[in-house]
Amino acid sequence: MKVNFMLRIKQLSCSRNDRCLFSNLDIVVNPGEILHLKGKNGAGKSSLLQILAGLLLPETGEVFWQDKLIAIQTHYARELFYLGHKSGVKAGLTVAENLQLSAMLMGKNKVSDMLQLLSFFKLEKWINSPSHLLSAGQKQRIALTRLLITDATLWLLDEPFNAIDQESIQLLMHLLQQHVEKGGIVVLTSHQSLAFAGLKEKQWLLSSNSLGETE
Repeated sequence: MKVNFMLRIKQLSCSRNDRCLFSNLDIVVNPGEILHLKGKNGAGKSSLLQILAGLLLPETGEVFWQDKLIAIQTHYARELFYLGHKSGVKAGLTVAENLQLSAMLMGKNKVSDMLQLLSFFKLEKWINSPSHLLSAGQKQRIALTRLLITDATLWLLDEPFNAIDQESIQLLMHLLQQHVEKGGIVVLTSHQSLAFAGLKEKQWLLSSNSLGETE
């Protein structure tokens, strides 16, 4: 994985329903860093992730990837993996079919070892189960298994720890740590306190009209 990537947010502002969520946001996230966005519900954490994913336009400001505006980069979408509040798991497909579909959307023809892939989050026993029969936690683990398929450098994760058990939380923490150790970048929202040993984690608190770095 290349390590010369950089995410830069410059003078970014966002409003929803005539309410300012944040303004004049300036931050740089370098390879090997995790940006942990914190704040109350409605502070704009999800909106910020959607802007970074190119799904929402900011009111003002710009987002750069490798010192180029994301709006003019045709390859930027291939450089990121975005997981929003909704898992994106298709209820009418089996667990295996959901992951195969995800792989195809990422430009991969086939998942080489489905059982091994599913075993990371302990999902192998449900490989042929219809997804609509699974719990919210199981569906979240299916969504998180896509991280094992993607080649993206930038991971944008909205409350990825929601609905999963403690064992899965530790597995996800390990996966995130591996990614940034290889030079990847993670931007995530979470109400949980995270502790990444030996890694550079930036914690930023979103308020009604600003974002500030915390200890």
